[in-house]
Amino acid sequence: REFDGIWACASLLHVPKVEMNLVLHRLTRALKPGGCIYLSFKHGQGERVEHGRLFNDYTEDSFRPVLALQTSLTIERIWVSHDQRPGRVEKWLNIVARRTTAAI
Repeated sequence: REFDGIWACASLLHVPKVEMNLVLHRLTRALKPGGCIYLSFKHGQGERVEHGRLFNDYTEDSFRPVLALQTSLTIERIWVSHDQRPGRVEKWLNIVARRTTAAI
């Protein structure tokens, strides 16, 4: 319980889906009560390997149940944005959640 905020921009998309609950649990435990976490994933469905790297895509509907397992996190905002890099057409799922309880 050390951090007021965690920024996980396009990093957790490389976590295997079977490990996501454990990773989110550990990140949630690292947040102080009232702390925020930002997460982003490529918007879409499925797990794939590209150029030897694992990618997991999520939609709002597919990620809400994953986050719901973290009972001490509350979604503050969830939205889809367009990639800002020139020549890129991907969309991104963005989530801001807040730790609401002291005990985990």
